[in-house]
Amino acid sequence: MTTRQTVDEPERRCILCGVSGSTGPMIRFAFAPDGEVTPDLAESLPGRGVWVCADRAALEEAIARKRLIGALARSRKAAVRPDQVPDDLPARIDRLLAARVAGRLGLERKAGRLITGYEKVLAHLVSGRTALLIEAVDGAEDGRRKLRAKAQEDVIVAAVLDRNEMGLALGRENVVHAAVEHGGGADRLVREMKRLAAWRGQPLGPQAKSGRNDGLLAHA
Repeated sequence: MTTRQTVDEPERRCILCGVSGSTGPMIRFAFAPDGEVTPDLAESLPGRGVWVCADRAALEEAIARKRLIGALARSRKAAVRPDQVPDDLPARIDRLLAARVAGRLGLERKAGRLITGYEKVLAHLVSGRTALLIEAVDGAEDGRRKLRAKAQEDVIVAAVLDRNEMGLALGRENVVHAAVEHGGGADRLVREMKRLAAWRGQPLGPQAKSGRNDGLLAHA
């Protein structure tokens, strides 16, 4: 998986594929005091961490083929036992990534910078105040397409959560559409969504009006 470095993010090397790039679409692992391999999504745990591209399928294959253990041992310059890698590591990472996105969504809602509902989101898009259009991956395509058509070129479209996940994050049922204003924590929310989208291997987003496809999160 290729990555792109930004001004604000350091460059790290994936211990599995060897590609170096921005830490945005990568996951840091640290070793807990008991030696267990621990996902450090906040990138704050002590010790020398290692980095892996946020790609669930690739990580699961690396675990099954024992490549992860070998890569960890080489990076750590010490033996790593199979029992130091939790059996549920991929599922644990998925839950943690989704929880981080949900947390950011909740913060934006509490700050009054996130609104939900088709008509409200439509009006928000028309107003030109929208930085991020969020769609449930299992929402009706017709409604999603109509909203994307109203989005200005600088609006980022994200489809990484289903309706249940969006509803739990925002404290209401059957949430399909949401819009987030410019400023506040919008940039941080986009970063978290990009990482979750990469991890889950979500289908590509809509193509940019320029004809270029920006990948998992694309300009409308």
